[in-house]
Amino acid sequence: MDKLLVIREIPLFSFQIIAADVTGDKQLDIVAIDTSAHVTCYSATSGEMIWESEISGSSTAGARLADMNTDGIPDLIIAADDG
Repeated sequence: MDKLLVIREIPLFSFQIIAADVTGDKQLDIVAIDTSAHVTCYSATSGEMIWESEISGSSTAGARLADMNTDGIPDLIIAADDG
């Protein structure tokens, strides 16, 4: 049976959750964006918080991943309603 990972810190009202390797360690990470403009990245293997940040405005358009600087690691792109 596969191991179930429970991350208790993900905000209750997360607007969007993305699973991808955003740290370049070949392991999935979880990025959660909540309705208060908080963005938090967790390790999907350990459940530990890797980093957190806040965006200005709100992100009704959501987030996308793309390798913008061609380093082989997906970059997180978040569109905010305030420009």
